[in-house]
Amino acid sequence: MIRLLPTSDEQTFSIIPRRKFNGGIEELVERVVSEGGSVELNNCVYSVSYLGIDAIIREDGTGSSESFTDVKSVVNKDYIDISIASSILLDERSYVLEITKDDVLWYRDKIYVTSQTDTDVYHTISANYYEENVTDGDDKYITI
Repeated sequence: MIRLLPTSDEQTFSIIPRRKFNGGIEELVERVVSEGGSVELNNCVYSVSYLGIDAIIREDGTGSSESFTDVKSVVNKDYIDISIASSILLDERSYVLEITKDDVLWYRDKIYVTSQTDTDVYHTISANYYEENVTDGDDKYITI
């Protein structure tokens, strides 16, 4: 699950996609070597981005969604850093994220939006939306 803040500012998170597409560091190294260049180190700093990435964020329950085309993405070793600025993220809500590359599903995950930044405090979902049923503890069930 990805945790984001309820803001319309650009936020970056890391993913590991389902499939590896050409265009990553391996292709870059192969091109440099084939053109007579040399690669110094395998772990040197590099910045490779993928093109043709689209995303959809859909709110659980209501189904309201927002689509993104040509999403900003950067290869970060074994991860892909994705940057998205969404206008539909509301506090205490959950969403479904689907990322496609060239119309093929590349990544799917859940997003939980919260303004809570202290990870030591336990969080109760929907605390302000529902009233807890208070009983005397002697719950009885009637079976027909």
